Amino acid sequence: MGALLTCSNLGKRYGSTEAVRNLELHLEENTIYGLLGPNGAGKTTLLNMMTGGAFPDYGSIQISGATLKRGETPRGICYVREKNLFFGGAKVIEVLRLASAFHENWNWDYAQSLLKTFKLNPDQKIRQLSRGMESLVGNIIGLASRAPITVF
Repeated sequence: MGALLTCSNLGKRYGSTEAVRNLELHLEENTIYGLLGPNGAGKTTLLNMMTGGAFPDYGSIQISGATLKRGETPRGICYVREKNLFFGGAKVIEVLRLASAFHENWNWDYAQSLLKTFKLNPDQKIRQLSRGMESLVGNIIGLASRAPITVF
């Protein structure tokens, strides 16, 4: 089994603060990982770099053997953020349709099954959902994306 994602000598600074320093990381296929650490340890910075939301100051990130280039949106990653940036006026189904456009392996049957399992009304507006139900919409996106790398 080979590394699906590799970070080599990865670093990121914000002014005089070194958020990530000389990180070496190898994530294998078909494995679940947890990222733990105190506030300010660089967890969110690392996730943002891995998903193309921030660029390292030095080092490299490889996804499935291809080096992620500056300004490039990585393929094969679904990043479900803790704070969802959904449009409050959009319906659940509209958010899922939008998400499906970004994930080539999207599985609509699975998304529909999860909607039923979680008792989510696809025609309900995001702003009408409880925080927990809104979080479930993000979980459906992450699971139905069928992305090789899914970050929750």
